[in-house]
This record gives sequence, structure tokens and C-alpha cells, in this order.
Amino acid sequence: MYFILASLLILLSVIEFIDKSTLYKRIALFIGAFAMVLFAGLRYQVGTDWDAYFLNYKLQQWDTEWGYKYLNLFFSKYLQAPFNLLLITINLVSLYLISKYIKNLSGSYIIALLIFYSDLFMYYNLSGMRQAIATSFTCFALIFAVKKQMKMFLFFIVVACLFHVTSVVFLAVYFLPRKSLSFKNLILISLSFVIVIFVFNNYIQAIDYLSKKSEFYIEIQENDDNLLFLFAIGLARRSVIIIVILLLYDKLKHIPNLLYYFNIYLIGFIIYASLYMVSPDFGVRFSSYYTIVDMILVGNIIYFIKSRPVKAFLFILFVCLSLYKVSVYAGEKTYEYDTILYQ
Repeated sequence: MYFILASLLILLSVIEFIDKSTLYKRIALFIGAFAMVLFAGLRYQVGTDWDAYFLNYKLQQWDTEWGYKYLNLFFSKYLQAPFNLLLITINLVSLYLISKYIKNLSGSYIIALLIFYSDLFMYYNLSGMRQAIATSFTCFALIFAVKKQMKMFLFFIVVACLFHVTSVVFLAVYFLPRKSLSFKNLILISLSFVIVIFVFNNYIQAIDYLSKKSEFYIEIQENDDNLLFLFAIGLARRSVIIIVILLLYDKLKHIPNLLYYFNIYLIGFIIYASLYMVSPDFGVRFSSYYTIVDMILVGNIIYFIKSRPVKAFLFILFVCLSLYKVSVYAGEKTYEYDTILYQ
């Protein structure tokens, strides 16, 4: 099932590679996003966090941020709706915001959607639903950061925090430099981010709910025995975009806002590298608010680069990386796909 949906997105992206008309791109984006909504919304017992969210829907066993808490109560108590109606609603909101994000900031739509599908869609939309909503709102907020509309940017960050408090780390994006950074400045900014995250982690110990979540991710949650190997793979995979941009910068420097997106991605990369060995979940969750800009970088690289052979090579490279990531999730026991349609 994972590869069937991936194949659909790859087919749509190949056609987009040939036909760059705006009408086709919009239709293809709608088809791809809607297929992803159904894929996530109609699933049954899929994802690492399925049991936790399902039991909370039925019994309200654990407390959470206000946005998700009242959304959950509205569907479970007021509407008394099936759990999957909540899943469909969450994914409709999430994919709508991600689609707007792609349409506003990326030249190529479907390859950008494929990058999202192969990683953070799997990690959040099929499992960590609160952060799926939060990340979608931070992506939408970036549109206003690019336009330097601070009030709208701050509004959507606040909305994101109502679903997952960690999204507050995205506030700094508005103030990141929009030109090339010296190595010294990059290190200083990155260290500042890491320090802020550790201070944030210490501060939340005073709040019972957040303290328990922090303890779970750092001390209780079971980590893979091959943690160092997985860390190395994660670094290597996240390095590809950085290497491509550095090697081809002269061919890419005309891309609108390239350096701004690149700076955002670099910060996410360093947050991941700094926190993963402390807690894999912390490393991925905090960094993902920044590394999610990878879909915009890839979408613009594929769209704007002029050399057809280079364009084709990069297209194949990113498709292969996406298929690799899909295969990793598809091989996880908790991700064995099933749907309510077969129940």
C-alpha cells in the first residue's frame, strides 16, 4: 500500500517534470493530497501512536494541549463520531495547509509532496497526529515569514502551539538571516538553538504534563539497539540536500529565497545532530520544524535548474531517496497497513 501511493505520486511528478502547466500542477497536487488524506484517514491500527490516540479518544486517559484536547472531545463526546472521522478531519486540515505551503513556496508541486509523504507524513500523519497539525500550521506560517508579515506569522505559530507546544521553537525562523551565513555565525546560531531547547526542556519540568512527556521521550521510551547506526544514516540522508546545494550553488543561486530556506534547513540539521543521541524522538521532533523545508528546496531545485541532464539526475536521486524512506516505514511492524474498509 505504501508503494502504491508512492508510485502514484512518482507518476504524477514524472508528468509534472514534462508538463509544467499551472493547471496540471494544481490538479495533480489535489489528487496526490486527497489520496494521502484517505490513506491516513481510513487506516486501522497503523502507526506507533495508534493505541495511545485511540484509547484517549475513547476514554480521555491523558491530558494534552488545548487545541487537540477540545477537538478530540468535540468528535468523541459531542458528535460521538467514529475515530476515523477525526483522522480524516485532521488530515484534511494538515494536507490543505501543506498544499498551500507547496503552492506558495515551491516551483514543482508533486516532487515536493513526495518528499513530505516519504518522511514526515509517515512520522506524524500516520502516528503523531498532534504534531501533524502543528507542523502544518508552522509550514503555513512560513509563507508569512517569507513575506515579512509578522502578525500573521505569529498568529499561526500560536495556533500550532495549541496542538503541540514544541512548535514554539519555530518562532526563531522569522528572524533568521536571509543571506549566506559565515561558518562562525552558523555555529553561534545553532548553539543558541540547542541551548534554548535544553533550557526549554528544563523549564517544562515545572509543568507536570510537559515534564512527564519530556521524561518519556528522554528516559523511558525504548530506543533501537543500533542507535548510532541509525544516527549515521539519518545524518547522511539529511546531508544530501546540503551537498547538492553547495556543489550546484552557482546554478541555483537565482532561485527565490534559496538562502533563507537553506539557512532554515541547516539549523534543523544541526538541531538533529545535537539532540538525536540524547533522545531520537527529541532530535527528530524539534529538528523537523526546520528540516521540513526540504520539500520546498527540492521542489525549487527541480523546477528552476536549467540543465536537463542535471535536472533528470537530481529528480531520480530524490525519488530514490524517497523510496528508501518509504521502505523503512513499510518494514516497521507498527506500520503494517490495514484499513477500516476491510473490518
